Amino acid sequence: MTPRARRRVVIVDASIWIFRAHFSLPAAIRDDLNRPAAALQGWASVLLGELARRPAAIGVAFDEALFTGFRHRLYPAYKADRALPDEDLAGQLLRARAFAEALGLCTAASEEFEADDLIATAAARARAADHAVEIVSRDKDLLQSVRAPDDVMREIDPTRFVDLAAAEARFGVATGLIPDVQALSGDAIDGIPGIRGIGARTASQVIARYGPLESLYEALEQDETALDGLRGAGRVRQRLLEARREAFLFRELTRARDDADVPFAPHAAPAPSPRREDVRQELCGGRPGWASKYAGACLPGGGMKLLCDENLWGGREMLAGLGETRFRAGRDVTRADIAWADVLLLRSQTQIDSDLLGNARPRFVATATAGTEHVNEALLARRGIPFASAPGSNAAPVADWVMSVLAIAMLERDFDPQGARCAVLGCGEVGSRVAHRLTALGADVLAYDPPRQAMGLPLPGRAVPLDEAIAADLVTLH
Repeated sequence: MTPRARRRVVIVDASIWIFRAHFSLPAAIRDDLNRPAAALQGWASVLLGELARRPAAIGVAFDEALFTGFRHRLYPAYKADRALPDEDLAGQLLRARAFAEALGLCTAASEEFEADDLIATAAARARAADHAVEIVSRDKDLLQSVRAPDDVMREIDPTRFVDLAAAEARFGVATGLIPDVQALSGDAIDGIPGIRGIGARTASQVIARYGPLESLYEALEQDETALDGLRGAGRVRQRLLEARREAFLFRELTRARDDADVPFAPHAAPAPSPRREDVRQELCGGRPGWASKYAGACLPGGGMKLLCDENLWGGREMLAGLGETRFRAGRDVTRADIAWADVLLLRSQTQIDSDLLGNARPRFVATATAGTEHVNEALLARRGIPFASAPGSNAAPVADWVMSVLAIAMLERDFDPQGARCAVLGCGEVGSRVAHRLTALGADVLAYDPPRQAMGLPLPGRAVPLDEAIAADLVTLH
């Protein structure tokens, strides 16, 4: 009989992904109240992506114990060189938790316990209820919470994961003994010095041979030959004996507590039920504009008049099927061009203001730039014209931005990507990244890029003619 697959519980390590978004997405991203929004937008993309995978249960752990938790009281030098978040990020951290709660997710934070403790506790409770655990993080310290053969720690991309066997191979010991190894070898990132002269390899060998610190020190005290066969055995034994107190202290710092007195049990929480008005409140301060304007990212197919920057889009034939097109150099765009167009796809050289717009009301305006100083967003908002600006030029941050846009548009429209036909027009680096992420959400990705096909380059989805692409449930243009 085939063993029954255990129900999987997803536990997200919030801080690592919020900080990643903060430092990788352009600071120019702001919401309708002009508040910094890069970290929040990236975080929204992470959570909406996790929800789209429909996990059996999902929980989110936040870090609020820097300088206040029990570890700092035990050892004041612990993480002493960490700086508190700046004002821009601090505000987004608060909104990030409120956003997770608005999505109906089970969340936890504590001034006493770190997120690692909350995750370890939730994982232990889930395993006790016969569930498999899936930790979404990049933090190696959390590998100690991967305890069962079907537990994993993974990145946002579910194909990039570490299972129990890989975690044990990395540290050379059972995952439950990783804190003992780190107590001896130290962890410079967290300000834990470890035992002088004991490196990671030696620490792993010693713990692999004797087990936890209690067993190791019992052997050292009872048998002078305990470490025989180990390089520098006498020196290692002497240093370990001299630093017994420090070793046990450091383990208190490296071990993720799985008994935190915090009500955090995602496996037993009700299914997420997003409160849409609260979601909008956290994303854009209660205004509908910031979320709804991104509906323009899902361009309608056929019959449009598109005004495009001549240097912005790689394949003009891809645009031609969407309707009638005009191409202009950024500084050569005229009021007559604007009055003619339904959709503007421009670059930062074009100053979009009242002088250029006149009385025109295009259906959608998009620019590719690191900033929006050239766009009179207030004017566009007064006229009800959706506007989006794709920040930067690096493919990964731009792909993150596009997926955030799509995720918010999906939420606004109750759009379910599972099994939906999602067309990607333009399959360069950004388009390909977006296509792969849509595939991960269960979408049927359609790809249209004649220049790449002509060169024999692979497409990140099913190649279709233009008329089929623009008839898809969702169309993105790159």
